[in-house]
This record gives sequence, C-alpha cells and structure tokens, in this order.
Amino acid sequence: MGRGSRRRRRQRREQGQWQGQRVRDKAWLTGRTPETAVRERSWFERLSDGKQVGVVLGAIPLGVLCHYVLWSHVVPLVGEVVAPIPVVSTVVGWLFAGAAFAVGGIALLVGRSGGPERARQWRRATWVWGSVAVLMAPVSGWSDVPLPVDYFGGVFAGAWGVLLAPLALAVVALVAAVTARFSARARAFGGGDGGNRLLGWLLIGYSVLLLVWGSTLLRQ
Repeated sequence: MGRGSRRRRRQRREQGQWQGQRVRDKAWLTGRTPETAVRERSWFERLSDGKQVGVVLGAIPLGVLCHYVLWSHVVPLVGEVVAPIPVVSTVVGWLFAGAAFAVGGIALLVGRSGGPERARQWRRATWVWGSVAVLMAPVSGWSDVPLPVDYFGGVFAGAWGVLLAPLALAVVALVAAVTARFSARARAFGGGDGGNRLLGWLLIGYSVLLLVWGSTLLRQ
C-alpha cells in the first residue's frame, strides 16, 4: 500500500512538472515567435549585386543634388515664411534635422509596445526623416547661407547635431558601460527590450537638447 501510494504521488508530481514545462514552453514560443521569425527582405536586399552597386553609385550624385537644393532653395525659402514668428521659426528650423532623432526614438519605443503596422510606419518615417537630416549636415559651402536669427538657431542646431551624433553616441556608450560595470540593475536594463527603450529615450532627449540649444546658446 505504501509503495503504491508513493508511486502515484511520484507520477502526479512528474505529470505536474511536465504540464508546467508545456505551459512555459508555450509562453516562450508566444513571446519569441514574432522576434525570431524570418525577416522579410527589403527591396534593396532583393536586388542582384550589380543592381545594388548601381543604386549606391546613383545615390551619391542624387544625395549631393538634394543637399544643394535643400540649402540653396528649400531652407532659405522656409526661413522667409516663418521669420516673423521667432519661436515658431526656431522649431521649424529644428524640424529639418533635429527632429529626426526624436522620430527614431519614438520608432524604437513603438516597436516594443505598438502593433506591427504602427512600427512599420514609424520605421519608414525614420528612414525618410533621417535621410533629410543627413542631407542637412553642414559639410559644404552651400550651407553658408544668411538666415533669420531664430530660424538659424533651429536649423544649425539640428544640422550640427547630425555631425555630433557619433561623438554623443560614443559618450553615452561609455557611460552606459561604466554604469553597467558597477550596477546589476543597469546591466539587466541595458539588455533586450530595456536596451531598446533606453536608446529610444536617449534619442528623444538628444533631439530635445538640440532644440534647447538652438533656442538659446546659438543666439548668445
């Protein structure tokens, strides 16, 4: 009797462990399947090697042309329109390049909490706005154009923010590495979803910092 009772208890325990493992496996698959699914290749990845080279070579003169058009025509024209309103003109100038970092940060946050369609829309916006921001980098004589003071602050804060972004990223990475070295909580937050949220908020903060810089420091 005692031996049979022990056998039944052992069988129930093993069955409970097996069912619990099934529940954990199902939860893991439910949470991981969207991330581990095969990513659909972009239009560029679907091109042949020769066509990819052709697209890259064609994008270089197109980028130079867009950089010229932006600084020689679009930026001055918009400045003339918004110049009478100081605060608005600073924000509008910042939108060209500075706001691209905030859009990228929001895209990261939405990608973790929003639906796939919303995440896809924000990723597209990030690519488009980021491309404009790169074209706004003041790397040529075309960017030396006279602009209204308030508008000038927003434009050049965002434009120089693009050039300073690698340096800012290096500083943030160094601080994060040092913090994670001495803090288990920071180390845990820096991985997985937490790392994406942290980077998203850092991009938004950097964008806001550029707006503040354009509103104050560049006009002192």
